[in-house]
Amino acid sequence: MITLEQYNDMPEYWDYQRKIEFNKEKCRKACENIQENFGELSSEADVDDMFEMMWHQIDTEDYEDPPKDWVPKNPDLRLHSESYTE
Repeated sequence: MITLEQYNDMPEYWDYQRKIEFNKEKCRKACENIQENFGELSSEADVDDMFEMMWHQIDTEDYEDPPKDWVPKNPDLRLHSESYTE
Protein backbone atom coordinates (compact mmCIF):
# COMPACT_ATOMS: atom_id res chain seq x y z
CA MET A 1 0.00 0.00 0.00
CA ILE A 2 1.20 3.49 -0.84
CA THR A 3 1.28 5.61 2.27
CA LEU A 4 0.25 9.25 2.23
CA GLU A 5 3.86 10.26 2.84
CA GLN A 6 5.15 8.12 -0.05
CA TYR A 7 2.52 9.52 -2.37
CA ASN A 8 3.16 13.11 -1.37
CA ASP A 9 6.90 12.64 -1.92
CA MET A 10 6.46 11.44 -5.52
CA PRO A 11 2.88 11.85 -6.79
CA GLU A 12 3.82 11.80 -10.49
CA TYR A 13 5.71 8.53 -10.06
CA TRP A 14 2.86 6.83 -8.21
CA ASP A 15 0.24 8.15 -10.61
CA TYR A 16 2.21 6.73 -13.53
CA GLN A 17 2.73 3.37 -11.82
CA ARG A 18 -1.00 3.19 -11.19
CA LYS A 19 -1.70 4.17 -14.81
CA ILE A 20 0.48 1.28 -16.00
CA GLU A 21 -1.33 -1.09 -13.64
CA PHE A 22 -4.75 0.07 -14.86
CA ASN A 23 -3.75 -0.63 -18.45
CA LYS A 24 -2.30 -4.03 -17.53
CA GLU A 25 -5.55 -4.97 -15.80
CA LYS A 26 -7.52 -3.78 -18.82
CA CYS A 27 -5.32 -5.79 -21.21
CA ARG A 28 -5.55 -8.93 -19.06
CA LYS A 29 -9.35 -8.60 -18.88
CA ALA A 30 -9.48 -8.34 -22.68
CA CYS A 31 -7.38 -11.52 -22.95
CA GLU A 32 -9.68 -13.31 -20.51
CA ASN A 33 -12.70 -12.24 -22.56
CA ILE A 34 -11.09 -13.50 -25.76
CA GLN A 35 -10.32 -16.83 -24.12
CA GLU A 36 -13.82 -17.07 -22.68
CA ASN A 37 -15.57 -16.25 -25.95
CA PHE A 38 -13.22 -17.78 -28.51
CA GLY A 39 -11.17 -20.35 -26.57
CA GLU A 40 -12.70 -23.24 -28.46
CA LEU A 41 -11.16 -21.88 -31.67
CA SER A 42 -7.61 -22.25 -30.40
CA SER A 43 -6.54 -24.68 -27.72
CA GLU A 44 -3.15 -22.94 -27.60
CA ALA A 45 -4.61 -19.60 -26.50
CA ASP A 46 -3.40 -19.36 -22.91
CA VAL A 47 -4.43 -16.13 -21.17
CA ASP A 48 -0.96 -15.51 -19.72
CA ASP A 49 0.76 -16.03 -23.07
CA MET A 50 -1.80 -13.90 -24.86
CA PHE A 51 -1.41 -11.14 -22.26
CA GLU A 52 2.39 -11.12 -22.60
CA MET A 53 2.15 -10.91 -26.37
CA MET A 54 -0.47 -8.15 -26.37
CA TRP A 55 1.00 -6.13 -23.49
CA HIS A 56 4.36 -5.74 -25.20
CA GLN A 57 2.67 -4.35 -28.31
CA ILE A 58 0.92 -1.48 -26.51
CA ASP A 59 2.78 1.82 -26.77
CA THR A 60 3.03 3.89 -23.62
CA GLU A 61 1.46 6.86 -25.38
CA ASP A 62 -1.64 4.70 -25.89
CA TYR A 63 -2.13 4.13 -22.16
CA GLU A 64 -5.46 5.33 -20.84
CA ASP A 65 -5.84 7.19 -17.58
CA PRO A 66 -7.65 5.22 -14.90
CA PRO A 67 -11.07 6.45 -13.77
CA LYS A 68 -11.05 8.44 -10.54
CA ASP A 69 -12.83 5.65 -8.66
CA TRP A 70 -10.56 2.83 -9.92
CA VAL A 71 -8.79 0.75 -7.25
CA PRO A 72 -5.93 -1.54 -8.34
CA LYS A 73 -6.13 -5.25 -7.66
CA ASN A 74 -2.45 -5.14 -6.70
CA PRO A 75 -2.36 -4.07 -3.04
CA ASP A 76 1.13 -2.57 -3.47
CA LEU A 77 -0.31 0.11 -5.74
CA ARG A 78 -3.35 1.05 -3.68
CA LEU A 79 -3.40 4.40 -2.00
CA HIS A 80 -3.57 4.52 1.78
CA SER A 81 -7.27 5.40 1.63
CA GLU A 82 -8.35 2.68 -0.84
CA SER A 83 -9.73 -0.78 -0.35
CA TYR A 84 -10.40 -3.24 -3.13
CA THR A 85 -13.72 -4.96 -3.58
CA GLU A 86 -14.52 -7.14 -6.54
